[in-house]
Amino acid sequence: MTYVVPVKSTLSTIYNESTYEASTYNDVISTDAQDDVITEWDKDTEFTQGQFVKVSALKRLYRCAASSSTGEFPPANSQVFTDYGAVNSYKMFDEVINSQTKFDSSCNVSIGFNRSNTIGILNIKNVYTVQIEQVDNVTSEVVYSKTIELANYGASSLYDYWYKQIQYEKDIVLFDLVYLPDSKINIIFSGNENSLVGSVISGLADNIAITLYGSSVKLNDFSTYQVDEYGNTTFSKRGYSRTITGQVIIDATRIDETIYKLSELRGAITLFSGDEQADGYKSLMTLGYIKDLKIPIDSPSKSKFPITIIGVV
Repeated sequence: MTYVVPVKSTLSTIYNESTYEASTYNDVISTDAQDDVITEWDKDTEFTQGQFVKVSALKRLYRCAASSSTGEFPPANSQVFTDYGAVNSYKMFDEVINSQTKFDSSCNVSIGFNRSNTIGILNIKNVYTVQIEQVDNVTSEVVYSKTIELANYGASSLYDYWYKQIQYEKDIVLFDLVYLPDSKINIIFSGNENSLVGSVISGLADNIAITLYGSSVKLNDFSTYQVDEYGNTTFSKRGYSRTITGQVIIDATRIDETIYKLSELRGAITLFSGDEQADGYKSLMTLGYIKDLKIPIDSPSKSKFPITIIGVV
């Protein structure tokens, strides 16, 4: 099992001599995903209840909850303005997997990639190919280039070959990029007119343990349903997350090291991959946090234990 602590950046702005911040994944250099046309917040403009406003410096949207508001800065007034999350172009860089950046057919993204070797792209929909290029900023040399076809044409029978619906990969994690002190990643997404990308994460991979058979994946569905007095059922489709229960094993000599590593992950959202093989189980991958952990000391050579990772929505 491998983990990657995501690289983060902080956006900030100053209003009335107070600093307001918003955290994003990666050092975002550029993205050509388009944002919805939303009025920029201004201290002299009156905003009415239900109206959305944008604070571009923080790449976030707010909705007016009061009957009206003039001169109240949204990040400083949660009772007046409800935080509605990142603008469309930055939804792939916020800390919510099910918050997706939408674009029409193609999207070009460039992020800083320093002292890292891993990139993860999660919750992808209606995207057919992803091109990833790593450029050394010192020499301008392309040191890594890969095009990933997301369509899965696998068929176990002639019937499947002719009639099975084509499946598309939803998650990508690459562990083999080049570790450099100063580089960037260029990503080109190509898909249809309703392409979506949930999260783009980068960082330095490290190993926790070896994942064994007996591990499991649970889907936590937050959809709801309601049955009326006539027996009609109405569903409200919502987001979901994964809970991974990994059965893992380490050398007994690594117990202290492993406890230290995992204690450093407390209170942090981390990218976990239970199987980093190219043809491995991608379902053993999620952005989440470790629940409680107990490592038995019951053998002089090996220690086998379960590890539970709660995926975030």
